[in-house]
Amino acid sequence: MLAPQSSLSKSERMTRSGHAEISRSRGGIVTNAETKHLEVALQAKRQEIASKICGRVGDLGIGCGEGDILDRIQSMADRDETAAMLSRLSSTLVDIDRSLRAMSEGSYGVCTRCGEPIAIKRLQVIPWAAYCVRCQERFESANECTRSKFYGGEAA
Repeated sequence: MLAPQSSLSKSERMTRSGHAEISRSRGGIVTNAETKHLEVALQAKRQEIASKICGRVGDLGIGCGEGDILDRIQSMADRDETAAMLSRLSSTLVDIDRSLRAMSEGSYGVCTRCGEPIAIKRLQVIPWAAYCVRCQERFESANECTRSKFYGGEAA
């Protein structure tokens, strides 16, 4: 006979019932149907980003040095901009893959920092979110302080 849900630990509930049960038990509202819908959205976004990356990699090529100095400077600036965009897209692709892996493991929708459920409204907007809003704000605040110190400014 199975033990009642209330006597199981958090990890036992996750293993037996999947992520949706944990989210509901801790105040979240992610259901299996919502998770499936978000999985479809993640797969579509993954395909979109992969296509963008494939389509822009060729823009990183270095020309033969033709044209005047201003053309070469503009070409370098364009390559730098493309490289930065590809870096952001690649980072998002990693986050999407992490989210899809979390779905298959039954831990999707749980903040990787504090373990609390991520609000469904946040997941509907950013289905690859790894943090709840509170932890994301702390993360961004810490990064802003680090950037400010790196560039010689004072932390706000």
